[in-house]
Amino acid sequence: MEENQAFPKVDVHYNGTFVPDPLVYFCELLLRLNEDANEFVFSNFIKYVEKLIDFQCKHVYYCIPEVRLSEGIQTLQNKCDYSQFLEVAHANRHVDVYIDHDNEPLFEWIQKEESDDEELVYSEEDVNSILADDENFVEDEDEKGNELLAIYPRHDATQEWRKMKPELGMRFSFPAELKSSLINCAVAHGYDLYYKKNV
Repeated sequence: MEENQAFPKVDVHYNGTFVPDPLVYFCELLLRLNEDANEFVFSNFIKYVEKLIDFQCKHVYYCIPEVRLSEGIQTLQNKCDYSQFLEVAHANRHVDVYIDHDNEPLFEWIQKEESDDEELVYSEEDVNSILADDENFVEDEDEKGNELLAIYPRHDATQEWRKMKPELGMRFSFPAELKSSLINCAVAHGYDLYYKKNV
């Protein structure tokens, strides 16, 4: 399929399972539709997807790529949902569709995840006092020996995996530590991550 196509890309994620905290879709197969979703009414769109993946689609969702599932997932269960789906697809030129094979309580999981996130809110003073006491942070000096305001964090490999977040200027002990941190951050926030091999 060409990049300059007239209709938006629709990627169907199926044969996977939703996992909570953070909400992600694991072990899926991916299928890009070769038809314009505008050419279908809701029921025919669902039948078309069912035929392609050889599975009955009772629980269907969609989300804009590059948005955390917990922040952007929407149901695709009726004509009204389908109309909104088409608007989102045209506005973003790309949309991901997810098939829930296990009828998981996604929105309950999202509410729990949001309440957990609210508990982790810190003021700027809290962060500054934590950073000042943290031995993993290194301050730099300029050529004259004046202390610079910038603080460069060091990666803490003992930190809980879902709280790891790479920051600009972060220092890592070795390349595998950087790779591990990026994987943990992608899984924790529901981002897609792939490795491109140098040729």
